[in-house]
Amino acid sequence: MDAGDTEKGDGFLSKVFGSNNQKDIILPDTSDFERELFRHGVYEFDFDKEANNSEVAYSSYKNWLRHPAWVDRAEGVLARFVSSENWDLAWKQAFSGRIPKNWNMWYGLTHSFEEAGKRNVQLSPILITAGMSNSHHLVVNRAGTNQRLTPEQLGIVLGRDDIPKWNSDEVVDAQRNRGMTQKEFRKAEDFAKVVREAMRKARSKRKQLPSSKPQLETKFRGGET
Repeated sequence: MDAGDTEKGDGFLSKVFGSNNQKDIILPDTSDFERELFRHGVYEFDFDKEANNSEVAYSSYKNWLRHPAWVDRAEGVLARFVSSENWDLAWKQAFSGRIPKNWNMWYGLTHSFEEAGKRNVQLSPILITAGMSNSHHLVVNRAGTNQRLTPEQLGIVLGRDDIPKWNSDEVVDAQRNRGMTQKEFRKAEDFAKVVREAMRKARSKRKQLPSSKPQLETKFRGGET
């Protein structure tokens, strides 16, 4: 995995994540709840550490998939894992210094958005965008059902093909209940087209797994490490 794969200059990141302005970390009128989220500081991206964690996880996946029962599905599982990890690294770099320290793990975000919903707290736009663009679909769901979204934030969900339909449907229903207008929905659909095209271009540049299915079968059955 290469540091260049996560540069913020990529068109997809610039369109979806927006600017990287440090003044967006905590707004002057931030709620007490949001200040509580930052009580342990902010998350700071460390490429070497994160890349190493990804490589360890990848190796664990390969060991798990060595079982003959999984060989037929191994290539697809590993491809999805690599895609998710690439997204996760890019997301962490894009939001470095802008999100709470414990948001480096997906369950830190889900808990925060659930609590914000229970307390009827609207978080800062940058935190909501972080939630809507996270690689884990449950984070997207909790952010989208517990916060009032802008058309662009909803467009991120509508433009992502990795989000289950039931998930995006729940987010859309939640936004209707929160008063989003038809005009805003049309704006969201327009932005979704931008997201889809940006994702398509990003994927076309992404390196594919070098192994073919027969090679994977050889590796997982012990013929190659």
